[in-house]
Amino acid sequence: MLMGQFTETRAMIDGLRNDINTKIDAVKSDLEEKLNDVKLDINSLKVECTTKFATNDAALKSINDRLGSVSQNVGALEFRNELIISGIPFQSGENLYAYLQEICKELLPSTSNPLASCKRMKLESLKNGDESLVVVEFALKSARDEVYSAYMRRCDLKLRHLGLNSDRRVYINENLDTAARKLKSAALRLKKAGKLASVYTSKGIVYVKQAGGTSSVAVFSEEDLNKFTTEGLALDLHVAGHRLLLFVVYNPPGNDCSNFLETKLAELATKYEDILLIGDFNTDLLRPSNKRSQFESVLRNFSICPVSEEATYFHNNGCSQLDLLLTTSAEKVLRFGQVSFPGLSQHDLIFASLDFDVAEPLTTTTYRDYVNFDAQSLKDAVLCIPWNRFYEFSEPEESVDFFTDQLKTVHDAYIPLRTRSNRKKANAWFTATVQRSMLERDLAYKDWQHATPDSKAQKRQLYNFLRNRANALVKRAKEQHLNGFLSNTNSNTLWKR
Repeated sequence: MLMGQFTETRAMIDGLRNDINTKIDAVKSDLEEKLNDVKLDINSLKVECTTKFATNDAALKSINDRLGSVSQNVGALEFRNELIISGIPFQSGENLYAYLQEICKELLPSTSNPLASCKRMKLESLKNGDESLVVVEFALKSARDEVYSAYMRRCDLKLRHLGLNSDRRVYINENLDTAARKLKSAALRLKKAGKLASVYTSKGIVYVKQAGGTSSVAVFSEEDLNKFTTEGLALDLHVAGHRLLLFVVYNPPGNDCSNFLETKLAELATKYEDILLIGDFNTDLLRPSNKRSQFESVLRNFSICPVSEEATYFHNNGCSQLDLLLTTSAEKVLRFGQVSFPGLSQHDLIFASLDFDVAEPLTTTTYRDYVNFDAQSLKDAVLCIPWNRFYEFSEPEESVDFFTDQLKTVHDAYIPLRTRSNRKKANAWFTATVQRSMLERDLAYKDWQHATPDSKAQKRQLYNFLRNRANALVKRAKEQHLNGFLSNTNSNTLWKR
């Protein structure tokens, strides 16, 4: 009877357990479905935000460009009838309008002289022979434009054309407001550095043409000029006795960074064993182009290759490989990866782990050996101290100083100094293969700990595999080392140890 009741109770408990498990599974499935729906909604929201951010950025840039254009046009209104002539030396009693007439005769021989006023800037401090800008204000803007256009077509005006005995150049430029003048100066610095082919102004707006470019574009701020400039930060790293050049690069869209990289690498490459370049190069390696061909040619010249071939920039019309990790030592790259930032950036974050054998720094300890010293010599030296002088001092401090100095002298002379290294001898079985397997195991463990729920099981399986492989390699390496040691060591020497 008791057995029957026990069986019924057990069956009832099993039934309750099954019901509870069924309910738990149902709730779990329901939660997983809801979580998946939430994930889909979040991903959809991220994509929508990314699209809106890109649209807003483009609209904001367009507005900024229009504002810059309007600002320069407004600034140019004040000086729209004026030109600046430079290169004419000052002479007492000079006739500046006569110089203008000679210029017009040279540039526009079939046109009558325009109505204009001419004056020197900073006239009060000038001496004969000093150069000062000449401001020419035309009565009609059309006359001013005609003279400036004729000069731009020719660009070869000299002092002898003005009736002066010299072949020095005379330059004519538009009179610009402060902002446009600063912008033009910055553009001219880029031209001097070889990053721009030409710089000129028209109607108060600065135009530049990129080196190797086909057309000129208007620039309204120094931020616009930055798109013609490749930026780089070079770091000189010393790792495990190696000199590593880490070069971080940002190349603006539309700019060709091949010449920049070639110049910098030619300057730095011979000084380093390993070179690593990382950054946004804005040169798509997934799409054939002249820009890509020149870029890859520079990389081949310095034996540099990309680590990955995956796309790193994702946009509405597809994807591109713009963010690159380039190196001369691909074998040093232990691991490469990339992480996406939906809603924040269309670029993936790229990262890498480098494999350098870092040796533990050698440290030493210096100490007095109070075990291995010549006791008899020490005793004789103590007996040879002139102790009679000790009793001649009247002051206690003098007696103490004498006693201390004599004992210290004997101590330093007869207690030897020893130096020992604190670095432990490396395990002979710990090979590069074992080290790499342990690093891969540790990286897999971190991946497993930070994995999303849907990939956690797969990451754990990979970690278990790498952990077991590392353990097997360690065991095999120890066995091989021990067998080799026992085989190559004489038995007499072995048993003496």
